[in-house]
Formats: sequence, C-alpha cells, structure tokens
Amino acid sequence: MQSNKVLVKDNPFFIIMGAGGYPYKVSAAGLKYFMISKALYIKNYDVYLINKYNILSNVTKSEGTIEGIKYFYLAGSRKRNKIHLKLIGEIIANTKLLFFLGAHSAKYRKKYLFISYGPFFMIIYYWILAKIFNYRLLFSIMEDPYGLNNKLLNRIRALLFWDFGLSLADAFFPISTYLENRIRVKFNDAPIYKIPVLADFNHIAFKEVNKKQKFFLYCGSIGYSEVIDLIIQAFNNLAKVDINLLLILHGNPTKISKLKEDVSNFININILTNIPQHELYSMFSSSLALLIPLRPCRQDLARFPQKIAEYLASGTPIITNNIGEIPFYFTSGVDVFIAEDYSIEAFTKAMRFILDNPAQAKEVGRKGKELGYKYFHYKNISSDFSEFLLKI
Repeated sequence: MQSNKVLVKDNPFFIIMGAGGYPYKVSAAGLKYFMISKALYIKNYDVYLINKYNILSNVTKSEGTIEGIKYFYLAGSRKRNKIHLKLIGEIIANTKLLFFLGAHSAKYRKKYLFISYGPFFMIIYYWILAKIFNYRLLFSIMEDPYGLNNKLLNRIRALLFWDFGLSLADAFFPISTYLENRIRVKFNDAPIYKIPVLADFNHIAFKEVNKKQKFFLYCGSIGYSEVIDLIIQAFNNLAKVDINLLLILHGNPTKISKLKEDVSNFININILTNIPQHELYSMFSSSLALLIPLRPCRQDLARFPQKIAEYLASGTPIITNNIGEIPFYFTSGVDVFIAEDYSIEAFTKAMRFILDNPAQAKEVGRKGKELGYKYFHYKNISSDFSEFLLKI
C-alpha cells in the first residue's frame, strides 16, 4: 500500500510578497528583494518572489525562474477601468495566495512570509494566513509611512500600519538606523535585522562610454522635483560650457515633458528616460560623479536609496549630503564626497572640487566601490541573515 505521507524538507521556505513587479518591471524595491532572494538561495533556501499583479500588460509569462529564484504573478493586469473587475482580480489573487501557502505548508519545517508596507486589511490577511499555515510573518520596512505625505488618508494608513500592523510581526527588517530605532522604541525585545541597500557587485557589468563627453549624472524619479531643481541650479552655477548634466528620470511622463521644456534653453542639460539597465550602468561608470542629494526631512532620514549601491558598484565618485544612513557608512573625501549641507551652493562646491581634483575623485570612487562591496554586496549578508532567520 502506497503511503500518502508528505516528505518534509529541511531547507527553509521563503516567500517575498509584493516584489515590485520583478523581474519584468525593474524597481528599487524589486532589485533589493531579488538581492535578498539571492542571499538566501546560496544558503539553500527555497525562495519565491510573488507579485500580486502583472504590472505590465504585455507580460504573458506569469511564472518562471531567474538564477534559481522562482517568481510568479497571482493575477493579470490591475489596469482595469471598472471597479467590479478590480475586485474580481483582488479576490483571484488573494485566493491563489491562500492555496499556494497552504500547498507548501506541510512540505517545510521553516517557513517565512516577507511583506512590506501596504493596506492594513492586507496585513491582517497575511497575518491570518501566516497563523493558519504556520509561517513566520516578517516585515520589511523601507520608509517611514508618516514621512510620505500629510494627506488625511495617508495619515490614517500610516497610523494603522505603525501603531497596529507592526504588532502582528514576528520580526522586523528595517533599511535604516532611523527606522530601526523607531521600531525599538515600540518593540524593544523584538527580533530586528537591518538590511541595507544591496547589489551584486560581481554581476553588474560596467563599460565606459562617451569618454570625450564629460558629465555629471543623476538618476531618479521625477517625483523628487525639489531635488532635481537643486541639482540643475547647482550645475548651472558651475558655468562650464564643456561639462554636461545628464538627468535619467522615470515617473510621470507629463511632468518629465514639462521639465524638458523648462530646460530646453540649456544646451548642456540632457534628460533621458527608459534607458536599458546595461546602458544605465555604462553611463554611471562614464560620468564625472553621480549625484544623490538627500533632503533634511522625515522621508529621507528614514530611507536609504537603492541607487547608492549601484552607484558604488560603478567605481564612480558619489556626491551626496549627510542625511539618513550616510554618516553611518561613509567618510567625506575618502569613499564619497559629502556636501556641507543640502543647498545649491554646497553641491556646486562639491562638483567644482571634482573638476579641479580628478585624481582624488578617481581614488574616492575606487574606495567607494571597496566599501560598497564590504557592506552592500548581497553575498556578504548571506550567512548572518540566514542565521538570524533560523533563530526566529
């Protein structure tokens, strides 16, 4: 008689829920979660990246494997005009997740459900599923929800998440010291493991282009309009006709078009969008310096931009300022250039210093890459991260 006993695996099972659309949509969250997945995969974890919806409507392959990491989408595109169709999509996605978690529950001794900031009702749903199927519920926290905006709906959502939702977690994984300290105020004895920005420093291929063209580069969202304005004004203060500023932007197409119009009179300011990842990395390595101003506000105190890891991997010097995680990792003039403050004048001064001191700038870029490999290469967190999880 054939036994129906399920073979229980000794290796842990790790699900990242809400993977930023990865792999078909490249986002900061998606890239970081893929690095987390790779860090655990080399420790013999079975890892899944699960997206609720196909963010891109032209994606036909709903599941697959990349570098040993399995991914799949629970439902089709969310871009539906009718409310009842959105509701149906939500029901389909959440039902499929229930069956997926249940189907794997008996196969593994150690199981983890890794989630991030989202609607409170979904956090409750994840908590219920975790309790039913015996998963550890892990919270990835990459921003302070109170720092996003002051709209009433966001304040209520932040309140529900921070003051109620967090109490449902079995462990916390903040991205920054600021967030780690905030969590410890509420849950002093809770398991907390800070996961910084991550990249694969061995895999990213950098090939220099435009050797004759000298340019500073900023890559980010058009949503950071205040930061972009500061960069443009700081660059214009250089008054160098033979130096360019390259802005690689994503986000609202209308706002990007408006900015292109606004800078159309400046022949040495160029705005690009939809750059393939390999070309983007080549631009990083070819620039004079990579710019990432951080505002003295709650949002930037809490976050740690993913671009910093990719910038460092290029070996090109970075210009930033002393906000958030910067003082915990970097030394100005050694591994990055830290502007004196968040101001137009300070960033102009930093850019001018790089132009006047190219040898030192090159050495700072090299040292920055070494530091980045030490702290932000995904393999270098793998052992500690895995051991931490196994103790939860």
